[in-house]
Amino acid sequence: MRRTRHAFTIIELTMAIAITAITGLSIAGVAVTISNAYASSSDTHQTLQAGQSVIRNIQAIINKTKLVTSVSKDGIVLWCVDSNEDGQINPSELVALYYDPQNRQLRTAVLSYSSLDSELSNTLDASMPLSWTTNYSFIGSYIKTNNAVVSQPLADNVVAASFQAMPDPPTSVNILVQVTLQETDGDLFTFRSSASTRAGSQSQVAVADGEFVLTSGEYRK
Repeated sequence: MRRTRHAFTIIELTMAIAITAITGLSIAGVAVTISNAYASSSDTHQTLQAGQSVIRNIQAIINKTKLVTSVSKDGIVLWCVDSNEDGQINPSELVALYYDPQNRQLRTAVLSYSSLDSELSNTLDASMPLSWTTNYSFIGSYIKTNNAVVSQPLADNVVAASFQAMPDPPTSVNILVQVTLQETDGDLFTFRSSASTRAGSQSQVAVADGEFVLTSGEYRK
């Protein structure tokens, strides 16, 4: 009578273990691939959202702007509102948009004297001639390094940003903006757009003694 065999041989066990291991590695490999693909897709989605958001925010700021006072390759200064309706530029009415390479951010900067007493605030926020604001090196530094500055990031993971004003400030009407963001895996995404300032304010700019001036008597908010 033939004996019934219930046990596996060593060779059969070894083969079974090997097949199980190969199958397990294959499944693990698929899981890792899917996980990496999902992470990459998620990063891309977040980067696209961030880029579109910063462009919309910049457009909104420029659309409300009365005058572009000065521009550089990676920064721009805007006269956004005549808060006291005096037809002149006060430091607190200026907004600087600039690229901060050290922190890889695109930032805004404004001056706020609200915490000071009214006399000191009025002194520090006294109106300045338009000609003082048309030099970006001066006015940009004045705003960004001022003790009264309030600076906030518009976007993170920024590797480049540029502004181009047409025609040249302070009579600029159209602003071309370009911002490049970087994903965690190193991929770069560049966002470009254009925006227009509020109509009419450029007509209040004149030239006197070789310098730009505001015709404040004709100026209206």
